[in-house]
Amino acid sequence: MKKSLRLQIIVIYTILTVVNLTFVAVMIFENQTDLLISNFTLESDRVAREILKKIESYGNINFENSSQTDEFQTKLLSIGLTNFSVIAAEDNSLEKTRTLLSNGATATISDLKTKLTNMSNAKAALNTSYDIELDTDHFIVNLIFYLNPKTFLISQIKMKEMVDRLRSLYIQLGLLLIWGFAFHILFGIFLYRKIFVRLFLLKEVSETMATGNLNARISWNASAHDELDVLGNTFNGMAEQISSQFDTLKLKNAQIQTELEIGKNVQECFLPEKRKHSI
Repeated sequence: MKKSLRLQIIVIYTILTVVNLTFVAVMIFENQTDLLISNFTLESDRVAREILKKIESYGNINFENSSQTDEFQTKLLSIGLTNFSVIAAEDNSLEKTRTLLSNGATATISDLKTKLTNMSNAKAALNTSYDIELDTDHFIVNLIFYLNPKTFLISQIKMKEMVDRLRSLYIQLGLLLIWGFAFHILFGIFLYRKIFVRLFLLKEVSETMATGNLNARISWNASAHDELDVLGNTFNGMAEQISSQFDTLKLKNAQIQTELEIGKNVQECFLPEKRKHSI
């Protein structure tokens, strides 16, 4: 089976292009996502502290008082909380809870009882008044704020800024891949025109000379003076020498034929008997 150098180069070049772009895209994506998650963690903690300061500034809220409850809900909405609920434990064991206030989607907190118990203990020991649970896949922050020993605020915040950054990262990676493929395609076209086009011309001229047309010559713009230009000039020089030697041999052959014809005529003039006998 005839092997094509052009096909081999195209296959190898395509594989290298895909591997190179995939490697670059994966490295950039991993680095940027790690940085994004780190920023998400820091930003979530900052937001939680800001919300906690504002909640603490509201003072103690009597949730049995509907006016205070409505005012507290309005204040939460004013600071950007749209998904939240206030729950109260019915006893110190925190086994059973009831909802005092709810707005929007209720945040899903895994192992809520354990977290509430830990928060109560941390509040007493370390004066820690909130707990954070991060959903790094969707950039959602689930928060629990300690209001009093039996009352907690549960909220869910979607960090839209992080989502926008992730979307922007996908767009940038898409543009990178498109530009990478476009660049490699353009570079491949450049190599094809720079190398293979001239090799094809060399092949065609060689085949033309093989048919007996010794006047065939390579003709292209040799201003680059690169290796293929040198090869083309060398080929033309070789073809010129072959054509010249062929013309010389052809001329000498014609001269020999002329001399043989003259010798034959002279022989016929000096040896008429032999000519008649032969007749």
